[in-house]
Amino acid sequence: MYINGRQNPHERLAEMRAALSLGLDIVLIAKQIPSYAAELAIETVIVDLDNFAACLAVAAKLHQKYTFDGIVCWSETDVPLKNFLARELGFAGMSEQAVRHSRDKITMKHRLKHLGPMIPAFHEVSSMADARMAAARIGYPVIVKPASGSGSKGIFKVEDDSALEQALSLLAEIATDKFDSVFTAFGGKIILEEFVEGPEFSVDGYAADNQIRVIGITDYQSDANTFVENRHIFPSHFSNDIQQEITRCAKTIVRELGIDNTVFHLEGKYTRDGFKFIECAARPAGGYISTHLLQHASRQQHLQNYVQICRGIPPSSLRLTQDYIGVRYLFAERPGTLIGVDNVAKVLAHPCIQHLYLHFSPGHSVALPPEDYSAYRLGVLIGTAENYQQLADTLEWAARQIRFTVE
Repeated sequence: MYINGRQNPHERLAEMRAALSLGLDIVLIAKQIPSYAAELAIETVIVDLDNFAACLAVAAKLHQKYTFDGIVCWSETDVPLKNFLARELGFAGMSEQAVRHSRDKITMKHRLKHLGPMIPAFHEVSSMADARMAAARIGYPVIVKPASGSGSKGIFKVEDDSALEQALSLLAEIATDKFDSVFTAFGGKIILEEFVEGPEFSVDGYAADNQIRVIGITDYQSDANTFVENRHIFPSHFSNDIQQEITRCAKTIVRELGIDNTVFHLEGKYTRDGFKFIECAARPAGGYISTHLLQHASRQQHLQNYVQICRGIPPSSLRLTQDYIGVRYLFAERPGTLIGVDNVAKVLAHPCIQHLYLHFSPGHSVALPPEDYSAYRLGVLIGTAENYQQLADTLEWAARQIRFTVE
């Protein structure tokens, strides 16, 4: 049984094809089901995913009909429901406590603070007075963000009390289920934490069969102001020694959080003082990392391994490709209405560019952060190359060529 799926059709189709390639049938439950996803399922059910009791009743009835092998989810919002249903119906999953450790960043950091310097200083804040005191103890600049967010929604780097007050005012509107359903499960709690300098990365792997296995490290690049990710390249260009340190720390964190019977996606920075932890999710990476980067690098085995883990089957060993693969997101520079896009043919003619996905059609209403964190991400480039720097340069060149007209 699949719960929901990524909103992007290219990611969602890759997710569904993972089970189909294993010879499995999919029963899909979701709040909304697009026609292309419904065509790949043997049955679909529209259900309120926030109502766990209703979902359990639906899932139990479907289980009697089909005898599921496991339950799979793909996005941050569905991690609590997926594991609740797994526990109730006797499938591989995580404990309720481990789910909270992976979804509530305040609980997550408290669970890990005994690990010392790898965990940046943090405080939960519920008022401006709390925030000022916490910032004074940690020292500006600091990061303030929702404790249960994803996709870089509502992350602010603040340099003084005035900017802190402005950020908290914006977060009072952002960290709500009205703004985004990712905030439904754990409310509008806010975390304030130490800002650390250094290149960003993510670590993806499997936690199953009493083992934590790291697939590899992806280099991140994000906007300095909004913290929205704009580029990922796999595998990382870090030295072997640094990658070994990152891998060792990531395994320790995943084990301490109790993440099990799933894939994990951990984010961090590498500073002059070494590894620094940001957060860890107990679900596949979004942003084309799982569905395109890791699928390509693993020769189409990564998502299949995730489905197998949800069935209680240990993941297969991976034989990674030797080339580099990366994504570069394409953003609008101003709000307004999307009119069109230029230079598509020019970019697609480059031999390193494999795909150019446009997320919206002309007429789309463009809004910028903090008003909206997805409406201005208009597309994505995906490329491959034998050389890391060649790929990075090509992706940046291609992003400069694509010109959106927004009026």
